[in-house]
Amino acid sequence: MDEESNHPASMPISKTEEGRLTEVTEEMIDQLDVYLVDISFWKIVQKLIYAPFYLPWVLVVAIIFPEKPAYFIHSSFISMLLDPLFLCIPLINEKTKCLVLDRKLMIAALILRVVTDLRYVVKIGSKIKKWWRRSSKKIGITSNVVAILPIPQVVILVFLPNMRGSGSLTVMKFLNSLIFFQYLQRVYPIYRYCKNLNKEMHDKSSSTRAWIPSLVNLLIYLLASYVLGTFWYFFSIQREIDCWEYACQSEKGCEFSIHCDANTSRNITLLHTSCPINPPNATAFDFGIFLYALQSGMQESTNLPQKFLLCFSWGLRNLSSFASNLDTSNYGWETLFVVAISISGLILFIYFLGHVQTFMQVAGKSERSRQKLKKILGSKVESMLLEYGSPADVKVLKESVNYVVKKKYLEDPDLVLENMFSIFTFKHKVDDQLLQGELNTIRQTLFLEKLKKVSSYYIWC
Repeated sequence: MDEESNHPASMPISKTEEGRLTEVTEEMIDQLDVYLVDISFWKIVQKLIYAPFYLPWVLVVAIIFPEKPAYFIHSSFISMLLDPLFLCIPLINEKTKCLVLDRKLMIAALILRVVTDLRYVVKIGSKIKKWWRRSSKKIGITSNVVAILPIPQVVILVFLPNMRGSGSLTVMKFLNSLIFFQYLQRVYPIYRYCKNLNKEMHDKSSSTRAWIPSLVNLLIYLLASYVLGTFWYFFSIQREIDCWEYACQSEKGCEFSIHCDANTSRNITLLHTSCPINPPNATAFDFGIFLYALQSGMQESTNLPQKFLLCFSWGLRNLSSFASNLDTSNYGWETLFVVAISISGLILFIYFLGHVQTFMQVAGKSERSRQKLKKILGSKVESMLLEYGSPADVKVLKESVNYVVKKKYLEDPDLVLENMFSIFTFKHKVDDQLLQGELNTIRQTLFLEKLKKVSSYYIWC
């Protein structure tokens, strides 16, 4: 008998077996394409749909385990959504030209603020405990303390309703800046999370993960629109109070007080004449960008969904247009607010556009690598499988090779399969038990059968 004809590598393969191996290889390519599809995008969409049901549990976990970054970041997004509720508490009674507070919203905002602040309190306590045990040289609680200061509670619920005299309006402008900067402090963990996420995305060339920063940035863009809209509502009420104070200065013996419960006489006719809203009179008093808020009547309404939707739509339209459609008055604080909207919109748009561009680049690179790998699988793997004969369990082999090739592709996009042994070489130590099991399956399915044939050949000789 010819020795070469008995060698396993040269044993004839039937057309049926060769067709079966070709079909397996094509299935491997099709299944590999599934790994490259952006599956996580739809998972994130599902999480956003079910998010309202998860919010209470996220807050509870963030309070119990404040040191876990993931839950703390998720709770920061929730806090970013709930904190502007304080800005919608003030209401104006246009008939009597005075200010009232929405009691139901005030109670809800106070309770939610206490709940969201508990995570900071627990975190501060944990840091003090570590410092006390001398396991940490620095306490690092300054930012956390600033984040839980009751600034909006004091400013909106205590100081604003009890303002008297023109001097209190000047103090109120300073307190507005404190509310804004504390809000930035509470949003800062989200900024750090996005910064770290960007670094991670640049280190890993995966189109699936590249969707995540784009979606996070889009979510921040929508939340920023909502926040700017609520500030616009809050400043519109203050702008009307400014008009009341201006009108009161023109009348002798006028006592400036804004709360409806204050026992002061106010000339309502004078206030209606000096502060016309519908129709407006810019000569008497120019409300600028706040005129639309006052004409909409939302400063009198307790319909929260309608108020939030109007604030969100105003913020989204002007943030997207970089405040180019806003006509301001000569009021300095109003101009600064419009400038802040323009800068914020420009930064967020550039930030979002950069993430989209990064995703397109990564997706393009992944597609080119996929085509290259598909070409390799179409020829190399099939020839290597034919070289080792037709395995008994082709289905198991297909799943094992599919899984291992996927892992090697994630590790090295420039994958080159020289022979079957190159499948087993990894740049790093294989710690994944599942991957190790698949490698063992390939060894047993391919090489064990070939070794048996080789050993039987030498025994026969």
